[in-house]
This record gives sequence, structure tokens and C-alpha cells, in this order.
Amino acid sequence: MTGVANRRQFDTTLQNECDRARRSKAPLSLIMLDIDFFKKYNDHYGHQAGDECLQDVAQALRATINRPTDLVARYGGEEFAVILPGTALEDACTIAEKLNAAIVALDRPHADSPLGRVTISLGVAVLSPGQDHDATHLVSQADTALYAAKTAGRNQFCAWKAPDA
Repeated sequence: MTGVANRRQFDTTLQNECDRARRSKAPLSLIMLDIDFFKKYNDHYGHQAGDECLQDVAQALRATINRPTDLVARYGGEEFAVILPGTALEDACTIAEKLNAAIVALDRPHADSPLGRVTISLGVAVLSPGQDHDATHLVSQADTALYAAKTAGRNQFCAWKAPDA
């Protein structure tokens, strides 16, 4: 429906990229994001408009991600993920800012959002060279950062930080 990779392709690609990152000792970044107040959007505008919103967001994300090795995928519902092989945290945060700006630029009205427009929240995490974490752990870190962005007010990104950092 959205024209981007589905969850199955995401899971396979992320596992393959985690394996490759460990072998090559290269960083691997993951951005998890979702549309802010999407249930309210669906309730207000209807499910057909919700589907169109998902399609517009997916295409804006895909248009922002330029490298052929990167993958934009629909993770589930209104949640998307972006896999960024060979990308360190600082660069992933720059990409998260560009993704957020691309959605703001859509200027899609959202009457039940405090900002009056469709926005996204993003969580960024990185598997750094030498780390022995798996794909599940990387998703968990990015998801934790995503919820930190939501708690901080939405329409922004947060990067995952270790609890002792």
C-alpha cells in the first residue's frame, strides 16, 4: 500500500545488515518513527484519508533517503523504520532531522494535533563497531528513543543513550 518495504523485508534486511556490520566492524544505524496522533487523524478524517496520509509519509521518507543500501520500511500501523548501513550516530541524527523536515514540508492538515499539521516523532540508535548486540536489541534501543521523542513533545527526534551515559 505504501510503496516501501514491508515488515518481513525489514526484518530480513536488518538481520543481514547486523551480521554485515559485525563482520566489517562498521556502524549500523536505525531510525524508528511514527506519525504523531495518527489514531486521532483516522478518527477525524476517516480511514481512506489515513491510508493516503500513510502513503504520502512513506513517499516523503523514501524521497529523502538516497543511498541504495538504505531501506525505508513500514514497520506496522503508522510506524516506519529506516535502516542506515555504514552510518554513525551523528550522521543518522542529521538524516532524522531531514526526514522530520520532509514530513513538515508536506504541510498536511491535522485538526486534532496541537501543531495543526501531520508530524512525526523519531528514535535513532546505532550498532557501533565492536558491539555484539543483535537486531532485536537495536530495534529496542531505537524504539526507546522514539518514545523519548514523544514524551519530549513529538515532532522531533531523540537518540538512544545508554542508561549510564
